[in-house]
Amino acid sequence: MARARRDEMTKRERQRLTRMVEKHLAEHGGRLVADEPRLPRWVVETKYGPLEVRPDGANIFCRFTERKGEAPSLLRDRVNPYSGKCNYHFVRQTAEQAFALFEFEMASVLFYRQDQRVAGVLGIEDCPDLPAFALSDWLLERGRSEEAQRVREFVGM
Repeated sequence: MARARRDEMTKRERQRLTRMVEKHLAEHGGRLVADEPRLPRWVVETKYGPLEVRPDGANIFCRFTERKGEAPSLLRDRVNPYSGKCNYHFVRQTAEQAFALFEFEMASVLFYRQDQRVAGVLGIEDCPDLPAFALSDWLLERGRSEEAQRVREFVGM
């Protein structure tokens, strides 16, 4: 087995990054649509339409399948306006460092779903499973403005 070159992520870090990305996608409603041995394909709904993601070690291949020209401002320089591709290629760094960049940039496009963990942290009960932006509106409609404000603050809205 050859060692990683000085400018490449180690095999262990590439595997950790892939697991971290897949876990993150699953937590945000992503689904595995093609479990190919070499390159699994995930699809996650975003504010800009479906995003196809293929984590592959030190590379994360992403592509918006609809509304290609409407990339969020944070990703504007990364997304190709014609193909909708938004790829990440990482050099020698830890999986945590690479994942932090991916997670930060994806935060502007992913829906953050209200789940038990969030409800427990915020102390909100009797809520439907809605995307965070819709949950705050749902709470406001029912006169629960303090809880709606906590949701908005929690997800950075």
